[in-house]
Amino acid sequence: MENDREIDQVLMNINKTAGGVVSAALFSVSMSFKLLQFLLRLAKKGMVATGLADSFKDFTVKTEGEFSVYNIPLNQERVKLVQQMNHLQLELQNEKNPIKAASIRNEIKKIEQEIPEIAQLKDLGIQSCLLPKLNGSDQTIQIAVARKDDQLFKSWFLNHLTTELTGGEKNLEAIKVFTEGNYTILNMPFEEKEELGVMLSDFESIGVNYSILPDLKVGDGYTQLAMPNADRDKVEMWFKMWKDKQLAAGLEVKEMYSLDENSYTSMAAVTGEEYIASSDQAYQAVNDAFEAQSREVDINAGFGKENSAEYVRLMSNQNYSSIGIDKRTLVEGVPQELAKEMDKRGYFVSRIPGSNEHLIIPKNRVFEVNDGRTYLAFLNKTEDVVVVGQKGAASRRSYEDIKPIYDKVQKNSDKIQYIKEGQGVEKAHTIEKIKDQVVKPKAPKL
Repeated sequence: MENDREIDQVLMNINKTAGGVVSAALFSVSMSFKLLQFLLRLAKKGMVATGLADSFKDFTVKTEGEFSVYNIPLNQERVKLVQQMNHLQLELQNEKNPIKAASIRNEIKKIEQEIPEIAQLKDLGIQSCLLPKLNGSDQTIQIAVARKDDQLFKSWFLNHLTTELTGGEKNLEAIKVFTEGNYTILNMPFEEKEELGVMLSDFESIGVNYSILPDLKVGDGYTQLAMPNADRDKVEMWFKMWKDKQLAAGLEVKEMYSLDENSYTSMAAVTGEEYIASSDQAYQAVNDAFEAQSREVDINAGFGKENSAEYVRLMSNQNYSSIGIDKRTLVEGVPQELAKEMDKRGYFVSRIPGSNEHLIIPKNRVFEVNDGRTYLAFLNKTEDVVVVGQKGAASRRSYEDIKPIYDKVQKNSDKIQYIKEGQGVEKAHTIEKIKDQVVKPKAPKL
């Protein structure tokens, strides 16, 4: 598929950036990879502007897939502006008239000026990317933030919630001033309007000061409230009485618990799956159609054969050198999740001899030999190889670092084989010396 090839190219680009460190997230096809794939699919179907998908692709490369996505609460008018901007970007992409295109660009610039949050993040040096607004119900927009800037972003985010949004009897800023910072954020197990109404009515009766904070995790059955520490005992006593009443009626009750500011802002984080699942049905249908066309390929299927034209080309190329990979000891024990995901992207995974690390090689450089018992893989002498560690951490290793590991295994294997055939240790050493003098094997005949 064209999209899959494009994603593969992104992966290869990332392999060559940021000092050679590759994000493990891309190897496990986690949030960053699935989200990129989703947006590329929508762009291909003309449902979001290609420029938006490209911006996120560039952001993914620059951050090596190390980012978080947050729901940013905004008032309804601003959310509509973001949706309008998305539509204009799609319209601009399809507009052939240069005069009309210029007019659309001006409209987009005007809208951007009415959404100061984007400029604020840029001014603070926070690396971020505004994602397309794909649902019309929630009063939020979604922004991807580089993980290295996470703490700086959360400081901005809490200030954004404090100054821009209000709720309840007091807003959060008023609670902060009123208590001189001695306040608590409680996660209350109420989300339905009727339940909230009963709780807030009781709070007014017992004299509890509070601020209803923006719900950063809509649908989880909880609402976040800020209140003075001096009022917390009243709330805990009220909650115990309410809980006992619910249990006596045979109803299930969730617990309330406190949050610090960091935990509260972290509730706004969403996974790639959640972002996709929250999008309108039309976007999900496009993604489902692509998924239906995708099929998992058996890890051992589709390799080139010995003596094929590509095999001869690589064997004859001075820039490439081959390594032998035993199927039983180095391939069959590879973690299946890693193997399947990489196989779908055109990569072959095998364990590096004598370690728990795994070597990632483009599948078109791997060939079956010895009736399928062994794989012969070609390494480019001028390029680093990608290695995935035990815990999924990925890195790049030089050709000079990897090749000797396989050469040593091959020499030991040859020595054992000669001894088994009754030719003796001395003969084995002689053969090794001869092999060491061979610069490059002859290309096999077709």
